[in-house]
Amino acid sequence: MENSDVNQQSEVFYKYRGATRCLSVGISFLTDNFLAIVKLSLPYALTFAAILTAIVYITSDSSFMDTMMRMSIDGNRTGIILVVVLSLLYVLLFVAEVMYEGFIFRLVHIRSHNLPLSRFTPKAIWKSSLKYAGKAFWFYLVTVIIVQICSMIAVLPFVFGGEGTIFEVLKIGVFAVVMSLTLIFALPLSVALPAMFLEKGKARRNAFYGYRKGLRIWGKVFCLSILIAILQLFLIFVLSMPFVTMVSSYHAATQSQLYGDAVHLPGGFGVWYAICLFVTSYLYTFLLWLQTVPFAYLYASIKSDEIEEAKNQYVNS
Repeated sequence: MENSDVNQQSEVFYKYRGATRCLSVGISFLTDNFLAIVKLSLPYALTFAAILTAIVYITSDSSFMDTMMRMSIDGNRTGIILVVVLSLLYVLLFVAEVMYEGFIFRLVHIRSHNLPLSRFTPKAIWKSSLKYAGKAFWFYLVTVIIVQICSMIAVLPFVFGGEGTIFEVLKIGVFAVVMSLTLIFALPLSVALPAMFLEKGKARRNAFYGYRKGLRIWGKVFCLSILIAILQLFLIFVLSMPFVTMVSSYHAATQSQLYGDAVHLPGGFGVWYAICLFVTSYLYTFLLWLQTVPFAYLYASIKSDEIEEAKNQYVNS
């Protein structure tokens, strides 16, 4: 009976969908399973939110920039410590995001087999999603390295180029071409990631397989990316209104302190500021679902095309 349910859900999951439909079902995945997702994602989401809160809290303090400037002049020890702490926080943020991505794909894999999320506990999900996170870590690490190399190639003419109008035009042209090619060939990576998790076998082989399929339907990947970007920008704008207000107030207040001016902030502002940062950072974690799950459905659409093509070849033969 269980196998019947699995096959039934697989047929629902692996079906043809356009770009807008992939986004729609991706949002439905989040809203239909919202309470279960909130419960299961707390270890990941709270860790991500705490690290992001610490980074923003430190860097929004005007004394931070003042310390950095003094460090470059007189080698201030406090500035060196802050740089080390921030570097560690950024590394931890990257690890936390990768862990969260692995968790997201673990839940997508569960729902693709018609298994209710309420059946699972955070501990069970934690253990199984570690394997997913390990795959995602190497995928993102290689992706970041490749993008960084392309960016360095794009800015290289500005370092070694000559002077004059012709050279300036060539610099801009090389930069535009390299960055455009990077964007074109980077977009299909969004399809390579779900292929790596949803297919059985070696992760590297599955990632290359998904990437080739993403290149084949590049226009569809581009349209879905644009739709997700528009939605995310709108949600970030809405979520960030109280966040930006408090960050600006805190930055202005700490800057006034540097010049010896009086600061009139409400009592306990620092505590409420930290709470606002934490809540906003936690809400940001749901944006990761919007940029991940729709591409899983896009990959399922690609697979459905292959299944239909195989059926047609069998019938015609």
